[in-house]
Amino acid sequence: MLRAEFYTEIDDWLAYNFNLLGAPSPDKSFKHMFLLFLESEIGNRAVTDADQMMPWKIIKDRSELDNMLPDLFTKYLNKRSAL
Repeated sequence: MLRAEFYTEIDDWLAYNFNLLGAPSPDKSFKHMFLLFLESEIGNRAVTDADQMMPWKIIKDRSELDNMLPDLFTKYLNKRSAL
């Protein structure tokens, strides 16, 4: 997956789901922290250091990312609420 496509897809997914719930769009800080978490979680699947630093290369296509996002978002919220 291309870098721009990866981050655009995540941003679109967040906007869609927050809109679906009738919630205001998340602020930049929330998005930034979620992206850091997401990059780390996807990077854990990396085989090389380069892949770990570029998580978008690990994801093959949009459907794979779309399938991962709900579980990773839930995991992020659970981790965040435990703080």
